[in-house]
Amino acid sequence: MFSTDDVISKTRSEMNNMIMDMNRNTERDINLIDDRTQKLKLVIAEADRHIALARAEEENRASAQELRTAVNRTPAVERRAVDTYKRAAVGEKPRPEASYEVTDTGIRAAGVQKSLFDETAKAVDTQAKVVVQEDGAAYAEVPVITPKVFFSETPVTPKKDFTKQVTDLAATGLTVEQIAKELSCSLSEVQMVLDMNG
Repeated sequence: MFSTDDVISKTRSEMNNMIMDMNRNTERDINLIDDRTQKLKLVIAEADRHIALARAEEENRASAQELRTAVNRTPAVERRAVDTYKRAAVGEKPRPEASYEVTDTGIRAAGVQKSLFDETAKAVDTQAKVVVQEDGAAYAEVPVITPKVFFSETPVTPKKDFTKQVTDLAATGLTVEQIAKELSCSLSEVQMVLDMNG
C-alpha cells in the first residue's frame, strides 16, 4: 500500500545516501587538491632555488666583466711592467714538478684513484672456435655472452582494473555501499559498473 511515511523514509534514506556520497567525493577532491598543492609548493621552491642560483651566477658574471673592464682600462705601459715582473718572478723560482715524474706504478702504490677512462677495456673473445672431428665433420663453438640482469628491491605492482575490483568485491557478497567505501569511490560509480557488468 501507498504510505506517506514509506515515501518519506525512502526519500530520507536516498538523500542520506546522496549526502554521504557527496561527502566522500568532496573528501577525495580535497585530498587531491591538498596533494596537488604540496606538489606545487615543491615545484615553486625548486623554481625559487633555480632563480637564486641564476641571480648569483649573473652577479658573478657581472663582477668578472667589471674586473675585465678595469684591467683593460689600465694603461698598456703599466700592464707591460707588471707582466715583465711576473715573468721574472716565476722564472726565478724552481719548479718542484720538474724534479720528479709520476708513473702508473707510483699511482697504484699511493692508492690514488684513477679516472674511468685511464683503464684499458678488457677484450671480449667473440671469435667462434671451429672444431674438426676425425670423420671430417666440423662444428663451431659459439661463445655465450650472458648479460648482467639487475632486479629492483621493490618491484612495481600493477594497479588492478577498477571494473575488476568492483566485480570481484561484488562476487564476495559485499553491498554497493561497502564496495564504494572499500574502493573510496562514489556509489553511482560502483552501481554503474555493476549494472554494466551484471
